[in-house]
Amino acid sequence: MKITVKNFGPIREAKNVEVGPMTIFVGPSNTGKSYLAMLIYSIHEVLADDFFHWGLNHTFRNSGEGYDEWLDKLRRSTLQSMNDEIKKIYHEWARAVSVSWKKKIVYCFGEEGKKLIEEKNSTERFVVKLSCKKDQNFVDLSNPENSTITSKMCREISSAIRIYLPQLEQFEGYESGPIRDAMYANLYQEIFHQTILMPFQESFLPWKSPEVPVDSFYLPAIRGGIMQSHRALVSILIEQASVAGLTDRLPIPLFNGVLSDFMMSLIKIGSKDLETWGPKGRNRTGESKRRVFYSHEQGTMEEISGNLERDIIAGQIEIKRSEAQYPDFRYKFTKEGKMYDLPLMSASSSVSELAPISLFIRHYICPNDLFIVEEPEAHLHPGAQREISDVLVRLVNAGVNVLVTTHSDNILEQISNFIYADHVTASDKTKLSEDKCKTYRFKTMRSTKRTTVESVPFNSETGIVTEDHLKVSSDLYNETIQLTEQCDDAGNKTDI
Repeated sequence: MKITVKNFGPIREAKNVEVGPMTIFVGPSNTGKSYLAMLIYSIHEVLADDFFHWGLNHTFRNSGEGYDEWLDKLRRSTLQSMNDEIKKIYHEWARAVSVSWKKKIVYCFGEEGKKLIEEKNSTERFVVKLSCKKDQNFVDLSNPENSTITSKMCREISSAIRIYLPQLEQFEGYESGPIRDAMYANLYQEIFHQTILMPFQESFLPWKSPEVPVDSFYLPAIRGGIMQSHRALVSILIEQASVAGLTDRLPIPLFNGVLSDFMMSLIKIGSKDLETWGPKGRNRTGESKRRVFYSHEQGTMEEISGNLERDIIAGQIEIKRSEAQYPDFRYKFTKEGKMYDLPLMSASSSVSELAPISLFIRHYICPNDLFIVEEPEAHLHPGAQREISDVLVRLVNAGVNVLVTTHSDNILEQISNFIYADHVTASDKTKLSEDKCKTYRFKTMRSTKRTTVESVPFNSETGIVTEDHLKVSSDLYNETIQLTEQCDDAGNKTDI
């Protein structure tokens, strides 16, 4: 999936940002890295939601036609007129996606989301477009009427329709009745979903498996603080709910949707109703299907999580549930032969930062999911930054799509080494294929104070290097040389 953004929050322009197996956003603070990451999360949440596509029947009904009308028309169409109808359906689909996405933006960003998608003027109008990696069709979320679909995709869908439509013929001779009508309607909807809507969806999420749902998970930069204080936060919310209508409510700030999803996922970890409600508290009947389908992959995820806890945390993160099924996260470790069992709020900041990464990998993440981690280097020693880089790359090699925002040149250098290792056949180090990694630099323009996003290609001699880090390193080196020379001069004068 490629995304082009204009005039979205601090971002002036980001063109053809490709979200792939590993995507890295790097740049100074307040340049829009989190904005773009949250934008991608909102898009993935809509496109990956199978329930959204099945619910499109209501949208088509409101447009005057339903699945059965569309398919009957297509069945009687010539090839050219069929392509025209498919294009018409594509624009209906793009419009429905746009409406759902704008709601999701408001959900993810909170009140700020409304401001982000408000029209300003013709020169400053926000633009968000998705394009396919291989084909030229794209969907314009900001103005769905501008969406286009290629003739190649129309031909592929037409061929699929002509294969599936004969299934409808077996119902033509039956007498009308409730059962027959229900089966007929369900078959129409299933064919429409499989032959038309799914190709639209999969063209923008090429990693999505048609057999099982995919999901997205966002770990915000403040996850450590939330891990240490979430019990207090939830206790306040429960206390306020218990006295609703009896006392004046205290003014509690609202969480944006990203933080809400993160906290809901924490509360649901290991719970009995996870299979029914999914990690974010929404009705996701596909959750149990996901875990069964990827059961053979869970050993890999548990191994990655176990290595993280053993090598970086130097202990284990465990969950104890109260009778009310509320989770209590514990940090267990051994020191000088003695076992310690601490509540997570008593653990170091580095443990609190890494605990949700480990828990999400162990309990939620499956191949083809999108896993967004802000600042994985937070509160970590440089050596631990190298090790968390290894964890992220192992996830990529296990089929997970990983997106990180970072300020750490240690992480960039370590990932560069993984790419170098891929060119060394005999190397036993973790490897990362160069074509799986896309790095983007966020640069603020002095004239407008707005951000442009540009690709940073891997360099065979220097690896992944950005001008920002080079400038900081150069300035620091020059300052050191200048000061040491001044120290030498001062020392020589003293000696004289």
